[in-house]
Amino acid sequence: MRQRLLVTFLVAGLVTSMPSAAHASFPGRNGKIAFARDGNIEVMRPDGSRERVLPLGRGNVIEPSWSPSGSRLLFTCRPPKEDSEICVARADGSRRRVLTDNEVFDQQPSWSPDGDSVLFTRGEGPFAVAGANLIVLDLATKAERTLLYRPEGINHPRWSPTSDEIVYAATGSMGERDIFTTPSDGSGTETNLTNSPETETYPSWSPDGALIVFDRSTDTSDSIFTMGSDGSDQTIIIRSGFLAAFSPNGRRIAYGDLVNGYDAVFTSRATGGDRQRLTGPGDPAGGRGSFSPDWQPR
Repeated sequence: MRQRLLVTFLVAGLVTSMPSAAHASFPGRNGKIAFARDGNIEVMRPDGSRERVLPLGRGNVIEPSWSPSGSRLLFTCRPPKEDSEICVARADGSRRRVLTDNEVFDQQPSWSPDGDSVLFTRGEGPFAVAGANLIVLDLATKAERTLLYRPEGINHPRWSPTSDEIVYAATGSMGERDIFTTPSDGSGTETNLTNSPETETYPSWSPDGALIVFDRSTDTSDSIFTMGSDGSDQTIIIRSGFLAAFSPNGRRIAYGDLVNGYDAVFTSRATGGDRQRLTGPGDPAGGRGSFSPDWQPR
């Protein structure tokens, strides 16, 4: 299980190379890939060239999420206190702003399809593993509304590109994490799409909203699956990988996998195959693990 590893980052403020969330994909041409490494957010071309660190603040930023227009970037930032907040900046890293400011853990941000609102979790502890609210923040009015509350936590909420549903992971009837959807209007009705004895986390939509990509984990491995938006046709596409996100044109996915014990970013066809490694595998002395890729729409 990879999700508990992020807790160390947020509580102790340590720079780690452990996974956080990948993100929803909005339709468009394939732009840059943003990812987290050594407490920074970096960007690179889809072929892995021209890596560049964005000036967002060293050692305290994770979970990049591109806006539908590709002009802005959401991320989780850790201020000089023991919590986390939601921040936003321009695509080049300029004009960083803190959107939330409180004494709890706001994290796992993503955009609404119109770019006017932000979806995130607000938890009693890091990674929303306990006592988590699903929150929508209106960027114009700063008004917040709570969509639902889960005492056992919420993982990786993502807004559908069609704007009518939100997908996330939460504890199912068998005691493991399953993939759920709920209406984005806050009616509170939940639908369990996987309902299995295995652990499913990190769901993300395809650009047309027809598919959901997600992780299925065992004690020994993490694999990447896709399924229909109603939970049908669950199909393994990557046998070793995690934290996947579709490209804006829907033809490829970016994801993480372990190389020499450290996370690296890869891409493959959305149906599997043609695996390409974009970032280095890291090294024990310098860390350099890279994870949580998100693909910019252009």
